Amino acid sequence: RDLLPFSQKNKNTLIYNTHLIIQSNALGIPLLALIQGCIAFIGYKIFGLSSPIILALLTAFASIIPIVGTALVWVPCVAYLALHTDWFNTIGLTLYGVIVISQSDNLIRFILQKKMANIHPLITVFGVIVGLQLFSFIGVILGPAMLSFLILCIDIFKNDYLKSKKIKEEVKSPRDSIDKE
Repeated sequence: RDLLPFSQKNKNTLIYNTHLIIQSNALGIPLLALIQGCIAFIGYKIFGLSSPIILALLTAFASIIPIVGTALVWVPCVAYLALHTDWFNTIGLTLYGVIVISQSDNLIRFILQKKMANIHPLITVFGVIVGLQLFSFIGVILGPAMLSFLILCIDIFKNDYLKSKKIKEEVKSPRDSIDKE
């Protein structure tokens, strides 16, 4: 704490929010993967795929990958069903994958990140993309945490320096006009 070049109020804000950010990413991302794996398991079971538990585990791991995520697993499953001319299950799993599995990521991620640390989901997505490139697998947690931390520092700078400078300029302005008269 003593090494941080901020006021005591900002040090406390920074430490508290850093704790929330790390907790949100360290717990939220695996929790999201678990929930999506469970949702996918239901679909795999309903539409008659063999080994739905293994497919659900693969889906859970794939959910960590931004943009393509769970589609890495359920799209090949749809192709498998189509190759076996099981059209009812093919169409059913396609709709389930597009509507339920893929959209649950957006909804659940938004709810978890907002409740746990008031983090916008795009910060998590961009953080994971950058984090994976910089830190490999641990970047899934480090990337969003570091991006959130950067935004927090920018907010502290903006609130402390820029707003206080603007207030000082506004206070200075009326005096200048009085002195000139």
